[in-house]
Amino acid sequence: MDIRGLTYPSGLIPTPHGDLILDPQLRGQLYHNGITLTNSTVGGAFLFAYNFAYSSTCRDRRRLASWRDAARQVRQIWEEALREKEDTVLPLLTTNTIRDSLGKRPARLPDTLWQMLRAHCPIRTVEEEQQKQFKEAKPCIVPDTTFARAVDRALRACFALLKFTDHIQVVYIRGLTGKVDIYFDKGQGTLKIHCRWLDFACMHHWSLCRPWSPTNLADTNAPFFCCHVVEELLIGRRLRYLPHSIKLKPYPGGILVSWEDNETESFRTLGSSGPDYHVVLHGGDCANAEMALLHDKTALPNELVPCGCRYQFARQTHRMCLFTGLSHTSTYYAMSALNEDRAFYGVPSDRVSPGLYEKVETHSR
Repeated sequence: MDIRGLTYPSGLIPTPHGDLILDPQLRGQLYHNGITLTNSTVGGAFLFAYNFAYSSTCRDRRRLASWRDAARQVRQIWEEALREKEDTVLPLLTTNTIRDSLGKRPARLPDTLWQMLRAHCPIRTVEEEQQKQFKEAKPCIVPDTTFARAVDRALRACFALLKFTDHIQVVYIRGLTGKVDIYFDKGQGTLKIHCRWLDFACMHHWSLCRPWSPTNLADTNAPFFCCHVVEELLIGRRLRYLPHSIKLKPYPGGILVSWEDNETESFRTLGSSGPDYHVVLHGGDCANAEMALLHDKTALPNELVPCGCRYQFARQTHRMCLFTGLSHTSTYYAMSALNEDRAFYGVPSDRVSPGLYEKVETHSR
């Protein structure tokens, strides 16, 4: 056995579907019940190592028979690992982003030291550093391919359609390999877009946009079929992160807010901890806020929004947050949106009172 017994690796998280192996020396390696799969590193597909409990292998039991089956098992391992050991697993994803996207060596700080530095020094989170580097990245020219020229032209034409967007200048930049794709400089009226959106191969890394497509789509004079790229840039991402099914659940002296979004579960569990959602718990008499459609990015130093109601930030992987210290006799409703400028608000929740919890408890006795 390759990884059991004397060679048992450091940092292993067992699950019913197999083991997530954290040892950096085994990065990218796959095993089946402890036996090395010889074709497991083809394409460098995985950032961690995995020991599958069940897997389709060839007759020699040393080679994967199906990459689709391997991807399914990786997803199951991550789902179970996140469910059982979230506090251990989520920092790993952040560490990976620091190393691969920012090119830095990660080192964990105690929470007290982090809070002290945040109060007095320009210290940033991973996401904040990615955004800063993206804003400061140098522009690049549009590649001389049909795909790139068509995407650029279609984008500029869409902005020219409406009077309040016809002044926006589109600039493509060569940013890092992180998750930041777009930044809008409101003062300059400039929309910065990562140049990968002009690269046919990058936009079709996982699959083509149609079951059948010509083989020369990436060529300089290829036909253009990819309107989905423009749709995704303009509105698709906002719809994917649109919160829905926002619900309130009474707790002792508080209310638990939960919601869903349209991101796929595989991306949610295999990616990083995801973007921040801005969740506002409004008082029942704060009626004007219900009508808001578009969100303004928030970076407030206190726990109140301009209307005086309380708010929290929550990661996409959590999709819930708990508000405490509330009035037992008051009613509340929640609104949530991705914490980005012009993100879409979801449909507000129904109104709920923390006092409902005590009533349910009393009746149950």
